[in-house]
Order: sequence, then C-alpha cells, then structure tokens
Amino acid sequence: MTDTARTRSAVTLAGDSLTPEDVAGIVRDGRRVALSSEAKRRNEEAYELNLKLLESGAPVYGMNTGVGSLRSVEIPSELRDDYQRRLLRSHAVGAGSLCRMRSCAQCSRCGQTNSSPEARVCMPM
Repeated sequence: MTDTARTRSAVTLAGDSLTPEDVAGIVRDGRRVALSSEAKRRNEEAYELNLKLLESGAPVYGMNTGVGSLRSVEIPSELRDDYQRRLLRSHAVGAGSLCRMRSCAQCSRCGQTNSSPEARVCMPM
C-alpha cells in the first residue's frame, strides 16, 4: 500500500456510486473499502430473512444450494459458513488486481440489490 493510500479515505460502496476512479484507487493504490450504512442495513435485513428461511429448512439459492447449473446441489451445513466468501471469490476471475477489482464490483452490487451476503464478507478488501 502506498503512503497516499494510507492517508486517503476508504471508498464507500453504496451500490450506486462506485466510479472508475474509485476502482483504480482500490486496485492500484490499495484504498480500503467500506459499505455505506444504508447498504449495510439492506444487506443485514436480507441476510436475516435468509437465515430465517434456512432455519425453516427452505432452500436458499447460493446459501444452502449451489448456483447456476448447481442450484439443485445442497451445500452441507458444515460448509455454509465459508460458502459465501468462496462464491464471491469464484466470481472474481483472475488474480491480483483483477480479482480485487471484481470483488469490489460484486460487493458494490450487493449494496445496491439487497443481496444477502453477510456484510463482513466484503470488509477484508
């Protein structure tokens, strides 16, 4: 991380405000990422709803099932805690900067669409 990145504020992901300059700052300069309070609230509400569905035994796409052509495959309960992070990373094709850029875009979309990955999934960026 550069000295400039350490002194600059985090890029806030709200779902509708990510700019190419923000992505460049994250990828090239190592700027930190934070979810907006509204994006966190939306994610938490959706996540809590999905937890209730999981407790009822209902299939929840991408949480206790696979995705895409694997949507009918059940994810064993012992793998569910780590599954969302692995799913997010699997969509971040590439390595290094490209992977970080894709992860940033995925987390930004979560803030926009009421997707339900636990907010902490995005925070290590």
